[in-house]
This record gives sequence, C-alpha cells and structure tokens, in this order.
Amino acid sequence: MDAHTRYLAVKHFVSDRAEYTDLLKSFAEGNTLNRTALRIKSDLLLISNTLWIWACITDTSLSDDTICFPRRCKALAIEVQEVGDDMIVTNEGTPEAAFDGLSQKIFGMLVLQIGRLTVPGYVHEDWEAERDARLAEREQSVWFCRDEEGDDVVTRILRRVWERLHVKVAECACRQCCDFYCGDEDCFTA
Repeated sequence: MDAHTRYLAVKHFVSDRAEYTDLLKSFAEGNTLNRTALRIKSDLLLISNTLWIWACITDTSLSDDTICFPRRCKALAIEVQEVGDDMIVTNEGTPEAAFDGLSQKIFGMLVLQIGRLTVPGYVHEDWEAERDARLAEREQSVWFCRDEEGDDVVTRILRRVWERLHVKVAECACRQCCDFYCGDEDCFTA
C-alpha cells in the first residue's frame, strides 16, 4: 500500500471509529438521539459489519506486533450484533430494552473497546486510541480485583461481556497486548 492510500485508509478508520464511539456513548448515557428502535438496530448492524470488514481487511496482512487487531474487531462485532439482536421493537418503534441499565453499561464497554482499536502500524500516532487503551486497562483492573463470589446476576453478565471484549493475544507484540498501558499510576493489576 502506498503512503497516500495508507494515509486515506487511516483517516477513514479514525473518522469511523470516532463516529461509532460518539454514537455508542450517547446510547450508554441513555440518549436515543430521537432514533427509533429499528434505526438503532440498523446503526448497530452497520457498526458490526464495519468491524467485520476491518478484521477481514487486516487479517492476512499483519506482522507479529499487530495480530490482535482482527481478533478484537471480531469480538466487538459479535457483541455489537448481540446487543442489537436483544433489542425489543414495539409497534411504536421505541427502543425499550436497548436502554435499560445493563445495555447502557454494555454500550459504555463498547465505547472503550472500539475506542482503543488502532490501525496496525499507526499506534504511536493515535492519541485517542492510547487514551482509551489506558481507560480500558483501568476498567480491566476493576474487574480483575473484584471478587466474583459477591457478584449479582447483572454484575456476572457484565463481567463475562468485559472478558469477551478485552481481548489480549499472547503471541502479539503490540502495546496493548504487552500491557504497556498498565504502568500508569492509576492503572494496576493484581
């Protein structure tokens, strides 16, 4: 890929990622943005399909320091699709189940995980992804340090969702898989 094509691809990726995280952030806050349930399901399907495309495009052309990217995209695509599938569409078209407390928390998790995605080879220039990677590691430390035995049903569901979303690949040499962002003073592991 020549330099200009790569520049355009990265610019498009960063733009899409920002658009999707902004939309999901609104949903995490319980704001439907005056969308009907069908429109929200459509938005989620678009995000899921885009994640699958990102995974497919990069799956065969990666070096050892970026092999996690397609796996992360696939895990996120599945979760986004499941959230959309779980939405109940009423005759009035209002998004009832999409904005219960559980779904809102899952949308928040998706914001962090999609936000930390970065184009392979672009990680040192992607400040937004680095910020979200740090936030994701803080969230990981919260889940890691919390005792599972005291979890209620909702917390158990959220823990399992987080575990599926917070993908780290042992063979990958990227900063996120190597716990580069866990060294922050407010990010710890047990």
